[in-house]
Amino acid sequence: MNEQPSTPIQPGRPEPGDGPVQAGVPEPAPAAAPEPAPAPAPDQAPAEAFHGELKDYRQPLVTSLGIILGFLLTYLGGWANASDGVLLADSADVVIFITILVAVGLLTVVLYRMLNPRAPRGEPLAAYQRTLRLYIAGIVVAFGGLLLAWAL
Repeated sequence: MNEQPSTPIQPGRPEPGDGPVQAGVPEPAPAAAPEPAPAPAPDQAPAEAFHGELKDYRQPLVTSLGIILGFLLTYLGGWANASDGVLLADSADVVIFITILVAVGLLTVVLYRMLNPRAPRGEPLAAYQRTLRLYIAGIVVAFGGLLLAWAL
């Protein structure tokens, strides 16, 4: 008798000579994905959320500063060109002018802090958080003043 040596059958693989794999045969299930790491609790120190160096956060902030400062300065320029010699005609004009000047000043300080090569060495997170607070204050002052003037 001719006996052929038996080879173990591997699941999911066709045997030689079985022909093409049939469409109705299910594929083996992929291995389960590892579970993601749990999110940090809100009461944990914010230093864990600050990864890398300040330079990694600098570019997006500087880009948005340029856009907002460009908008504010273009608004002031268009306003000055459209006036008939009197820039501060009523209380709404005064509110707009003062809030835009304050906002441009705050945003210029933020730009300086972000581009300053001699940033504070000790705690970059604290310096970045102060800069971020100034940035948000500048945006709130600028657009809050425009909304307030619109309501007047």
